[in-house]
Amino acid sequence: MDKTLRDFFMYGTQYHRAPTPLPEEWEEDLINMGKVGLNTIQLRTQWRWHEPREDEYRFEETDALFDLAARHGKKVIFNFLMDCAPDYVFQTYGGGRKDMNGLPMNPGAHGAYYVGGWLPCFTNPHVARRAQAFARVFAERYKDRKNLLAWKVWKEPRSRPIGDCGCEHSIRSYRDWLRQRYGTIEALNDALGKRWGDFETIMPPAMPWDYAELFLWRKWAIVEATKKIQLMYDTVKAIDDTRPLISHVGQCSVVQDIAWSGSDDLVNAGVVDFFGTSLPTAIPALVNIMDEAAPAMICDWLRSVSPYYWVNELYTDWGDWNEPISVEDFRFKVWTTLACGAKGILYWQYRAERVGNENNLSGMVDIDGSFRPITHEVGRIAEVIQKHKDLLLNAEVDESEVAILYSPDSDMINRVENTGGDDYWDFVLTSGFPYLYKKALFGIYALLRELGVAPRWIDVRTLKDSLDSVKLLYLPECFMVPDDVADLLEAFAGRGGCIVAEEGLGLRGQNTWLNRRWPAERLSDLFGVRAAARRTAQRGEVYARI
Repeated sequence: MDKTLRDFFMYGTQYHRAPTPLPEEWEEDLINMGKVGLNTIQLRTQWRWHEPREDEYRFEETDALFDLAARHGKKVIFNFLMDCAPDYVFQTYGGGRKDMNGLPMNPGAHGAYYVGGWLPCFTNPHVARRAQAFARVFAERYKDRKNLLAWKVWKEPRSRPIGDCGCEHSIRSYRDWLRQRYGTIEALNDALGKRWGDFETIMPPAMPWDYAELFLWRKWAIVEATKKIQLMYDTVKAIDDTRPLISHVGQCSVVQDIAWSGSDDLVNAGVVDFFGTSLPTAIPALVNIMDEAAPAMICDWLRSVSPYYWVNELYTDWGDWNEPISVEDFRFKVWTTLACGAKGILYWQYRAERVGNENNLSGMVDIDGSFRPITHEVGRIAEVIQKHKDLLLNAEVDESEVAILYSPDSDMINRVENTGGDDYWDFVLTSGFPYLYKKALFGIYALLRELGVAPRWIDVRTLKDSLDSVKLLYLPECFMVPDDVADLLEAFAGRGGCIVAEEGLGLRGQNTWLNRRWPAERLSDLFGVRAAARRTAQRGEVYARI
């Protein structure tokens, strides 16, 4: 790819998502951005807003904002916002989603998609074709703009909610995915203990109580989310192969609710030229070690899947959603982000929204455009970044010899076991929904940081290539341990590596069934577990430790 982003420290803000800010506010805002050292703005070009009727495109706002940005020396990130589809996509092409029971999931609106049309099914080939047509038109129009920094081809690729999507196109894709995975219906039946007559009889899980079916359904849905990035990447790349094509995850793998709002950072980072993350630190006041560790935890994870990454949507405030963020805590989050190796920052956002449920949320300036204490802090940080930008662009984080293993399958099965909760931060940070896997990740990361160790993350799928530089590997709630991973763990321990594992190690097989004993046979031998040390289920107890 073009090295633009690797040679330019992006320090900017999300700016325009129609209908706000209003045109009469743009010039003043661009001038004031220069006063606090912002060099980049992000423009969200919404499919529904900019193509209200089929093949009828609106360019006026985007043209004017590109012109203003150029006049005031600002680079532009062009963000395709495709999750809000025009009416014709639903009415003419049947682009709406259905839930697992085949009931329509009517398109609607919320803060991020205030203009409506959220969310079509991109597995529907007609939706995909019209999305490509939209992308081609806008890529052709703006590819020659000198201040165009990058194309963001997808914002927060994820599948949500759990029922996404049970339309005829998605069911066909799900069946094909199962065929590719298992080969024959007999192999699938044998693996899961089912008795389907044919792949063509398989439907989405009608209820969330079958672990095996829901486990597979959600894994397929995450694959479909990646396909959306690939669709847009290929379309725009064919028109402009000189600029970076980028994406960012909203809640990254180690903090997301993988079943309710799932994505695969490791795979998605490999699709685009440059990957990033939001920084959804939910509590503005850093009152405990969990809160303090959250920004570093997110950034350290992103660096593990994308060594050259950026932070999008670093919240400057929480407005009506929470208590105000103090300047001190804001400063802590920004410098933690940079210390963890981020190569660019976009703030969310310049002016707070005035519409929908995100009204008065996270403005760097007040709604009337006047500066706030955090606005001045943004400027002070800009001065330091400008002075040391070469260092920040080229510095590499010294990776720790202590690593935490992330297992997407263990994450998924634990979440599938607990399909009754719906508020993520309540069940992770309080005693609500028992999402033990995510609590384990948060807990050990925060504890190690408190002890002066900055652990690294390893996705289980990269374990083979990562262990040579690790001395201690921590396995939090590693419920699923396939044979190839067990081989790697045995070899690691055999050459002197230290493994610390929590309860639940090898609790389930790859078919989601409980193993007859756990840790499973090979892992029991590896950890020296003796039968006399185990408590039996008949006594109403499970493994307390290994």
